[in-house]
Amino acid sequence: MSAYLIFVIILTIAYILYYAVIIVQDLYGKKDEVKSDEEVFDVSSMDEGEDSVAVSESDTGFSIGDSEYQTNVNVITEEDTSLRSEAEQQSRFERMKAAMEENMERMESTLSNPCNDEELRMAILSGGKLKNNMELKWLTTKSEL
Repeated sequence: MSAYLIFVIILTIAYILYYAVIIVQDLYGKKDEVKSDEEVFDVSSMDEGEDSVAVSESDTGFSIGDSEYQTNVNVITEEDTSLRSEAEQQSRFERMKAAMEENMERMESTLSNPCNDEELRMAILSGGKLKNNMELKWLTTKSEL
């Protein structure tokens, strides 16, 4: 017999004995013990309790308990926006546009020989020669991946 076959036989016998013991314990074990799914927590230390604090809000601020806090909020109403003239809004837009354009990158885009899908397909099939256009220069690239 090989070593593997001996190992398999011993392991099988061990499993049979293990499961036989587990089944016997389940059948003839402590049946009077009742298991409960409830958990019990000790909350005796939480009897002190905490007092709640009143919080209220007003137009000028808010108060927590006896402390009052004032807030400075500039509320924009429809009347304020209607008072702004069209020229002010346009100049504000121009200032915002100029500030954004300063942060944008400069980019030059050029397209030497634009063509649509069908023209590109015909150029590929004909080796770069198109009707009424100069010959396209084709460079082959080799992927290193």
